[in-house]
Amino acid sequence: MSDAVPPADTTTPAGQGQSGFGRQISRTGFARQLNRTGHGILALFLVSVISAVVPPRLMDPAWQLQISSTLVNNGSLALLGLMLIALASYVNPDQAEIKQRLALLRRLALIAVAGYLLLIPLQGIALWRGFHDTSQRLAIQRKGLENRLDSIARIVNQAQSAAEIQESLKKLPGAPQIPPQQLAEPLPQLRQRFSEGLELTRTRLRASDTKPNADAVQRLIKEGLRIATGSLALAFAFAASTAVGGTSSSRSLLDDLQEGSSKLLQGPRSGRRNKRSNRSRR
Repeated sequence: MSDAVPPADTTTPAGQGQSGFGRQISRTGFARQLNRTGHGILALFLVSVISAVVPPRLMDPAWQLQISSTLVNNGSLALLGLMLIALASYVNPDQAEIKQRLALLRRLALIAVAGYLLLIPLQGIALWRGFHDTSQRLAIQRKGLENRLDSIARIVNQAQSAAEIQESLKKLPGAPQIPPQQLAEPLPQLRQRFSEGLELTRTRLRASDTKPNADAVQRLIKEGLRIATGSLALAFAFAASTAVGGTSSSRSLLDDLQEGSSKLLQGPRSGRRNKRSNRSRR
């Protein structure tokens, strides 16, 4: 009688049969963490922008430049949040909620592309308006000082005594007052003293420039160039993250632009090749 063959052991070592399930749980948890972190960073971007927008001052060039600077300085946060959500969808492609949210964000990225491209001319207009308003304000201040000097000269020339000059100057805002020790001076001498002082002030006023400070202008120009180049770079980055179609896996705007430009470049080349082939046949 032959020995009986023992049945094959069909049991699975402890933990071996659940390794795939464990990896699935780990992948789902990691994708959830990436998704939540991405949304938190996007919320931080929105808070930064809203804090700069409120309160709105639509006609103030300084406010417009502040908005442009905030959008450029914090644009990388929006990109990082979008990329983390895209990575979460890649890690766990079976989670429909993340895929739907990613598809929505990629469509909204088209608005970001248009917005950052619009920042370039808008920021230039805001800079020009800032320079123009500053020059106008300085010119108005200079004109006000000239009118005040004319009023002082008229008061001094028309007054009949030092006391009358002093009383009239008290009624003029910002006008200088006669020191007590000079009130006893003869009126011609007092008029001569005022005339020399007014002429010196006019000379200094004419020498002053009504244009903005050169250092301030240079800083604004550098800031404008930084905002313009940053806006262009962010528009390019968001164009690579957009979804022209309706799903999270649709082609990006940058893909379509590259394909269109390559076709435009190939068109004239193919036309020249066709002409050459026709000439050779003849």
